[in-house]
Amino acid sequence: SVLGSVPARKQIAFIAAKGGLHNMTKAMALELAPYGITVNGVAPGSIVTEITKELFYGDSDPEKAELAERMLSHVPLGRPGTVEDVAYAVLFLCADESRYITGHILTVDGGWTCGYTRDF
Repeated sequence: SVLGSVPARKQIAFIAAKGGLHNMTKAMALELAPYGITVNGVAPGSIVTEITKELFYGDSDPEKAELAERMLSHVPLGRPGTVEDVAYAVLFLCADESRYITGHILTVDGGWTCGYTRDF
């Protein structure tokens, strides 16, 4: 999750866990590089999934619609991502073309972390 890199209110435990995963990814990259093994992570932003549909996307509930609008106000591309957007990023990291990339957290967030300015 991008919340491993940027803070938000009322998310302390989640942010701490994701930040730990980001640093574990980098530590594993250091440990495994001598063996020719690359280790990278993917940090999705706001992605439409079955869970996020229940929370704030795809519902006519005005409160959920307001929450979705607030979430997307942080996304320069102006839309939530799709599962396919994340899958394509993972496929790239698995491809031989990314063989010199290690210890990287690839954000798939529509630009959210480029100019994150508010809590959601």
